[in-house]
Amino acid sequence: MPAKRLFAAGLGSNVGDRMAYMRLALAALESIPGVTLLATSRLYESKGWGRDGLDPFLNAVVAGECADLRPEELLREMAGIEDSLGRQRTIHWGPRTLDLDLLAVDDETRNSEQLQLPHPWIAKRPFVYKPLGEVADLHPAWAALAEPHPDGRAVEPETVALGDAPPVWGRKTLPLREYSWSSASEEETAAFGRQLAWGLGRGSLLALSGGLGAGKSVLARAIAREMGVTGPVQSPTFTLCREYETSGVRLEHWDLYRVDSEDELESAGFFSPESEGAIRLVEWPERCPAVLDMALAELSLEETGEESRRIRVRTARQSLPFAFRTACPAGVPTT
Repeated sequence: MPAKRLFAAGLGSNVGDRMAYMRLALAALESIPGVTLLATSRLYESKGWGRDGLDPFLNAVVAGECADLRPEELLREMAGIEDSLGRQRTIHWGPRTLDLDLLAVDDETRNSEQLQLPHPWIAKRPFVYKPLGEVADLHPAWAALAEPHPDGRAVEPETVALGDAPPVWGRKTLPLREYSWSSASEEETAAFGRQLAWGLGRGSLLALSGGLGAGKSVLARAIAREMGVTGPVQSPTFTLCREYETSGVRLEHWDLYRVDSEDELESAGFFSPESEGAIRLVEWPERCPAVLDMALAELSLEETGEESRRIRVRTARQSLPFAFRTACPAGVPTT
């Protein structure tokens, strides 16, 4: 069995849409093979630190498991995420679209030029030790790390939690295999879809099941809008697939209602290597069982009234991205 380590990482952003960068970073973290996110802190806002004239930062801490991944490898993956989201390293302590710091990995220690563990500045930075304290109960060694050092308290009043706002990516919870939620209206179903969009990293496939008029296209349209698609988002029933370019990630919307075999789907390019990095939304996936095997999750919609729906999320994965588990706080685990 791969060795599992618990890790904690700090996130910060003070450029552009700070929340979007935080969520994109979390989706990218959870797309790393072997990484499962377990908890995030609340969002904190802090005065720009290290240089005059910096805009305020949003900060949070995320904790997760990394299987068979050494700390140095995890750090390299995190640096790659920073680069992919436009991190500029020309100015020391300058503005940052995204800052990802590896704070701790279990109770391991490192002291090299590339990596120091635990991170030596945790106790002097309230925008780190405050959110770290919210996830510190995951490992017995982390509570001591979250104790503030006297030298760090001078900027503590300028680091505040954003009210009782929910965590940036969810709340601590056990991995779920299935949960269900009731939607009272088409707008609530769309809101569910907009939140789910944050859980779809490169290569994600989301299977949308349900009868005609159940709301599959409502979900697909909401996800596309949240990903930045501004033009028409129409059902691809007669074209099999519609493609959209969004922030460098291709979104493919498939409708398999008229597909009769896996061979037919293969001829349409569904299994081609070019689709491996795309985010795919697939309606009527039951027409091709291989699609369900590939899915991050299956969303099944059932009509319970004129506009009301019961939505069930099923997955064979050990855990779902946090965006799925917290799209609706009233979601009820069923397994």
